[in-house]
Amino acid sequence: MYLQCILVFIDKHLFAEDSLLICKPRISRAICLHISDIISLYRYLRFKMPSARSVVVVFAFCVAVACGQTFETGDNSTVRGCSSHCRVDDPTLECWDKTLAFFERVLLGQLRHYIAVQINIDQWHRRHDHHYEMDFEKVKQNAIVSMEAHLEEEDLVNATTVEAVMGPMIDRVKDESSEEISWVPHFSCPLPCEHRSVVWRNLFIASMVLNVCLAIAVVPFIVQMVKHDNAHASESLIR
Repeated sequence: MYLQCILVFIDKHLFAEDSLLICKPRISRAICLHISDIISLYRYLRFKMPSARSVVVVFAFCVAVACGQTFETGDNSTVRGCSSHCRVDDPTLECWDKTLAFFERVLLGQLRHYIAVQINIDQWHRRHDHHYEMDFEKVKQNAIVSMEAHLEEEDLVNATTVEAVMGPMIDRVKDESSEEISWVPHFSCPLPCEHRSVVWRNLFIASMVLNVCLAIAVVPFIVQMVKHDNAHASESLIR
C-alpha cells in the first residue's frame, strides 16, 4: 500500500504524460530511467491488471534499489571500454576508438571533479571567513604551479598545455562560485582511493572469533558422540 502511494505521488509530481522523467544533475541517470520504466509499468497495471500490480511494484522497487547500488552507475560508469592490447598493426581502429572514447569520458569526468573541488574550497572559505575575498588570479597561478610540479622531462604534457587547460577551468570556478551557494557541486573519488586496509584486519578478527565460537559449540557434541559410541561398543562386547 505504501509503495503504491509513493508511485502515485511520483507519477503525479515528476512525470508527464509521455512517462519521461526530468532528472536533476545530481541524480544518477540510470536510476531515473529505471524509475521511469517502473512508472510506465505501474500505469499499465493500474488499468489492466489491478490484482497483480502490488507484486510487480514491490519487485520493481527491489530491482531499482539494486540497480542504483551497482558500481557501474553514476560516477563509476566509466570502468569499461579501455584496452591496453591495442596495437598500431591492428587491421581496424575499433580497439583504439573504444579506448579513446573511454579516456574522453574519464578526462571530462576528472575535469568536472576538479572544478567541483575548487568550487567547494571557495565555498568553504566563504562560510568560514566573513571578510573573505577570493583572488582567482592567484588561485589560477597556484594551480598552474602545482600541476607543473608533476610534469616530467620530455613529457607529452608540457607547461603550455597546463596553462591552456588550467586557465579556463579556474575561470569556470569563478563563474560558478561568485557568491555563497546553497547546493555545492558533487564529486566522487575512485573506489580504491578510499579503501581502508583495516577492513581486512577486522574481517580476519571476526572470522577467527566465529571459528572459535563454532569450535566451542561443536566440541561438546563431538564429546557426547564419542561417549555414546564408546558406551555402545562396551554394551556390544558385554553381550
